[in-house]
Amino acid sequence: MTATTGGDSLVVGVDGSPSSEDALGWACHEAVRRPAEVLAVFVAPAYVDLDPDTLGPAVTGEGNRALAEARAATTTAVVHRLVRCGPAAPVLRMLAVRRGAAMLVVGRGGASGLGRLVVGSVSDALAQDPPQPLAVVPAGYANAARAKVAVVGVDGSAHADAALRWAATRAAATASRVRAVLARDGGDRHRPPPDARLDAVLAGLDPALRALVDPAVVQGTPADALCHAAGDADLLVVGTRGLGPLRRRVLGSTSRAVLHGCRVPLVIVPSAVTPDADRSSALAGRDATGTGVSR
Repeated sequence: MTATTGGDSLVVGVDGSPSSEDALGWACHEAVRRPAEVLAVFVAPAYVDLDPDTLGPAVTGEGNRALAEARAATTTAVVHRLVRCGPAAPVLRMLAVRRGAAMLVVGRGGASGLGRLVVGSVSDALAQDPPQPLAVVPAGYANAARAKVAVVGVDGSAHADAALRWAATRAAATASRVRAVLARDGGDRHRPPPDARLDAVLAGLDPALRALVDPAVVQGTPADALCHAAGDADLLVVGTRGLGPLRRRVLGSTSRAVLHGCRVPLVIVPSAVTPDADRSSALAGRDATGTGVSR
């Protein structure tokens, strides 16, 4: 099916691994509940000699296999597919920006087959400076995108407020709720009481969204508190400062810790989406046959 999706779409990275199939399955369930369409993108390595008679069919075949297995889990999502060649993280980033995607989705785990050439630490690279809300799905969550509660880390910062607004807006669209978690540890002695801080955070929400949020104060460091609070939830949401390409390595310690320690799907929400969608087309990759035509 030719890809024609836009702002009501979820862009999913597919590399042929079980974890990416789970990510695609999760995205399909999420798309049904929003509702939205899914664009499954299979990225082949740019440094491989692209012979249309060999690599093209191999890439397309492996991508179609992952897509078929994900479709077995859901028959109601509208799924488009696209085969591209190039560095995986930049390709996915630029496609999400150019299509104005609602979310970019990747799996967390190793790749197999052809995917080994490209997966690397794609989720890590994208998490440093996500262009759109980024969902990182752990293995085993292909059929678990039926979230009734999303846990959000809040601390009064602008990027945490953006994450809370995103989660509350999603809750309104998916008939679910949000648990806003404020971590309390020894570093809070000279700050306002936690309840007052939570009240200030919630005051920034529209009343209709505020009604969907349950505040909670959890003892411990932010990363430990959030991972613990998400134990009975189906989604964890955190914000990121979105400091741009020259400072991507400064992903906060909390976001980094939950990225690798969270056992439920994690969504990293940028405080502002400002990347330039008109950068070099090379970053968006090209079709496996070198023609730029969607599959």
